[in-house]
Amino acid sequence: MISNYQANVYLGPEEVLKGETAESLLRVKTSLEVLQLFRSTYEDHRANLRKYQKNGTMVKPWDFSTLLIFSRLDQFIKRLQNIKDILSTSLDLMKLEKLDIGGIRGRALSLQIQLLYQEFLESYKFFTDKPYDCLDITNMEFEGDVRDFKLMVDDTDRRLGAIFCQAFDDASGLEHTFKVLEMFVSLIERPLIAVDAMGRYPIILNMFDKELDTCKLIFNKQNKATKELGSAPVHKNMPVVAGGLRWAYELQQRIQVPFSKLRHLFPLCLESAEGAMVIQKYEEMMQLLDRYSAGLYTTWTEAVGESSQYNLSLPLISRDSDTQLISVNFNPQVFILISHA
Repeated sequence: MISNYQANVYLGPEEVLKGETAESLLRVKTSLEVLQLFRSTYEDHRANLRKYQKNGTMVKPWDFSTLLIFSRLDQFIKRLQNIKDILSTSLDLMKLEKLDIGGIRGRALSLQIQLLYQEFLESYKFFTDKPYDCLDITNMEFEGDVRDFKLMVDDTDRRLGAIFCQAFDDASGLEHTFKVLEMFVSLIERPLIAVDAMGRYPIILNMFDKELDTCKLIFNKQNKATKELGSAPVHKNMPVVAGGLRWAYELQQRIQVPFSKLRHLFPLCLESAEGAMVIQKYEEMMQLLDRYSAGLYTTWTEAVGESSQYNLSLPLISRDSDTQLISVNFNPQVFILISHA
């Protein structure tokens, strides 16, 4: 077919697997979209022939077999889908080169990943160096090589899944756990690795749930200390109000950052019944901290109005009646008010 020929020229048989992977993948996807649109357009017109009737003349139905005209096109589309899968896999596994794992067994796991990466490079080079035309649908040798390549990739994915599980289990806390997840984020979408990743969803939820409990305990201790001391404990050299607002912000960030990552990396994880409970607990904690910050600010603004209204209405400069010396009229109450802001 003409469409097959045009796609063949556009892709370039000698470059589609040997050229720049990302660029080749984009060309293959574009070709697939065009060919599939052509195929679906035919089916749409075939199903709606009545729209083309004129003056009551019946349109002859297209009752011939589509295999007669589209068999080669369908085979070519299938071939392009195979090539697209190969290029997508290559882009995914090329990322192994820069994957470096920390933790107790981080060095050993990183060496295993580099070994997998080198094995993949050798297999991919062997596959792409074949002299035949990969776009030739009559070439059955390509189909056999694709099967062998996919078996190798499946084995690599299984081994990567095992490495991911070890790195995840070695993570020392919630922050380290999310670092592991972010390192594998593009790989855990692969089906065989996703199976191992899904088994860790309940563990991640449980860890975040415990983090929320810890933050609630810290919040309760802060409130208790505020009642006992008369003001909230703050970081060294920070004013009371600004220090209290900073403390609340830091505690919010402690739960807001991992929640955002959880929602971005594993949205399905939060759709379970356990996930709904964690979301509710998170929102309640955020509301408590918002009210705490609003209360501090409101109390401070009320004090500003009462303490500063009189003092700020006085002249900036005053003269001592005894010594006749001029001094800045900065009342100590205003100084205290500003220093506590």
